[in-house]
Amino acid sequence: MKYKRVLLKLSGESLQGSQKYGLSPEVLQSYAEQIRAAAATGVQIGIVIGGGNIFRGLTGAKKGFDRVKGDQMGMLATIINSLALQSALEDNGVKAKVLTSIRMEPIGEYYSKARAIEYLEAGYVVIIGGGTSNPYFTTDSASALRGIEIEADVMLKGTRVDGVYTADPEKDPAAVKFDEISFEEVLDRRLKVMDLTAFTLCRENGLQIIVFDMDTPGNLGKVLAGERIGTLVKKTKAMATRKSNKQLWIMLALIAVIIAAILLLPSCGSRGGKAAADTESTTLVKAGDKAPDFTVEMFDGTKTSLAELKGKVVLLNFWATWCPPCRQELTRVQKDIIDRFAGRNFVFLPISRGEKREDVAAFREKMGYTFPMGLTPRRPFTTVMPRITSRGIS
Repeated sequence: MKYKRVLLKLSGESLQGSQKYGLSPEVLQSYAEQIRAAAATGVQIGIVIGGGNIFRGLTGAKKGFDRVKGDQMGMLATIINSLALQSALEDNGVKAKVLTSIRMEPIGEYYSKARAIEYLEAGYVVIIGGGTSNPYFTTDSASALRGIEIEADVMLKGTRVDGVYTADPEKDPAAVKFDEISFEEVLDRRLKVMDLTAFTLCRENGLQIIVFDMDTPGNLGKVLAGERIGTLVKKTKAMATRKSNKQLWIMLALIAVIIAAILLLPSCGSRGGKAAADTESTTLVKAGDKAPDFTVEMFDGTKTSLAELKGKVVLLNFWATWCPPCRQELTRVQKDIIDRFAGRNFVFLPISRGEKREDVAAFREKMGYTFPMGLTPRRPFTTVMPRITSRGIS
């Protein structure tokens, strides 16, 4: 399957089927069968359901209901639908849990991100009811929020239409369906994919949306397999680049601050106060200075010089096996730095300061580290913070 974890948004109105109100057993059974087939492939599925088949707060407000009370009634409607879908799934042999954004045990467990992910990874379909638990927010907003929280690969918006059109296809016979469209184009054309709050949440957090016809049996499986079903609302390349660059610079800034703090601490920067003072006065390079070139012997026996890396973003990390903050920092390097920025014009260069190869080797083996490490460079220094610009090292 193309996706590992998804957030499926279902329309409450679609659950009423051909009726004008309530729940259609036939629709529930159809949805349950599609979800069962999808879950059997190993895809982790979180679900948010609307409540429009029972009560919609905004509609109630137009008829004289207090808006807050109306929205709270709508939240309860989503929980009724969640319980109905859970029952249908369990009748089809699917493990399902209902989590609610409002405390109402034993009807459902109180929602938390950690609990939801725990159940997803254990093979449960997780149905999240109660909206955001706050009035004035739609279930579209709740689905966007929950999709971001559970770190879904994509939001699947299952509706009664087969995608996004240039106009309402029921009113305009000339309306054309999009196979793909960017977030920006949706906004420029003022197309109605979901409410603006939900759409902005997805756009700003890079959660792509697929709008598809859930009422056609088998469509859910086709979407998960990567077939061109419905309309994909996607990030543009420029958006993805801006986001990744922003993440990169934030990460670099945070790590640079941590490294500077570590190296200036008496406990880690030096084993002697006078030595630290002498070293700082002679070799400390300040932020913004041009980084002096040096050659470092890597753990595998090769050599790397800073000059060879000119034009790349280089993060130098000076550490030692006897420095507790350094050791703690290295535990997150592979996932948070190396894997995240793999394939980019970026180099992470950790350098052990003044230690024997056998000590570093024993530490690497103990911790299971395999990423490249440098040993004490030929040119002695303590803190060298390269000048990092948008063009890399200069």
